Amino acid sequence: MTTGIRCVDINACEFDSVYLGYNYQGLTAQIGTTTYPNALVFRNLYLMSNYQYGAVINSGVTVTFDGGSVEGNGVDASGAVQPGAAGIAFSNNGVNGSASLRVLGTYFEGNSGSADVYITHNAIGTYVFQGNTFNRIDSTKFVSNNVVIDMSALGAGSAPCKVEWSGNGFWRGGSYAVDPSRRYVAYLMGASFDQLYIDDDGTNNYQDAAEVPSIHPVRAAQYGAFSQLQAQAYVVGASGTMTSNRGISSISRVSAGVYNVVFARPLGGTPMISVALGNGQMSWSYSNLTANSVTINTFSANVPTDPLSFQLLAFPGV
Repeated sequence: MTTGIRCVDINACEFDSVYLGYNYQGLTAQIGTTTYPNALVFRNLYLMSNYQYGAVINSGVTVTFDGGSVEGNGVDASGAVQPGAAGIAFSNNGVNGSASLRVLGTYFEGNSGSADVYITHNAIGTYVFQGNTFNRIDSTKFVSNNVVIDMSALGAGSAPCKVEWSGNGFWRGGSYAVDPSRRYVAYLMGASFDQLYIDDDGTNNYQDAAEVPSIHPVRAAQYGAFSQLQAQAYVVGASGTMTSNRGISSISRVSAGVYNVVFARPLGGTPMISVALGNGQMSWSYSNLTANSVTINTFSANVPTDPLSFQLLAFPGV
């Protein structure tokens, strides 16, 4: 079939345990003359082996996908990957409200084309991803990104886009090979869009560091685990003994004014380090900085010297 289910002018509807497979599009929802797709809930929806899209929601608001599975979409009958295909394609409207899309506990695997979920952000909106599985398992049939949020048509200062992440798993298997050009999540911001806000509570699992999302350091704002203190310690200068410590595996005094710090777990990216020295007229620097460790150097009149004490704070980088 061309379309499994076509929804026009639907306001407030729930679909339960529906299977849609082997169509060009499994499901579509759009405005006709009356209403945008509004307050729609899809529970345990199974979108399987549709040629181009599992589901297409045009100009939706307050749409929820809860459970179910989205697998094997984006390949035609001959096995050819369809350009631009997606498991779920969604665009928002910003007219009926600003809570746009939630994807909860849904299983994505073996889709091909652009993305498991492709979002076109047209107006102010929020997007929530919680407890989903995203798997790429084949060397030729895969999505370029698991999730795409496309804001590229918008300019600076317009239509804030807010994204919340919690407890999702991004994984590869089978013959799929890691490629840093295919990030798990792609934020397409165009030339000037600067209203992206990301709240990541730190509970996503990313199998491969090379495919972790890349986030613009200036035009995107990050909250959640990224902005939280990850490691801290109060250190006695003469011995390197630490107290009030959290997130630090060890600190060793190598020599006067030189301390090797090992974090209890990788902080991600290039960590941000702050040191407060316990006595005045001294300075400090860092060296050998990685996601796992850092060397703190302390000086008096440019001579390596132990401070009475120092406080160390470390935040994750990008």
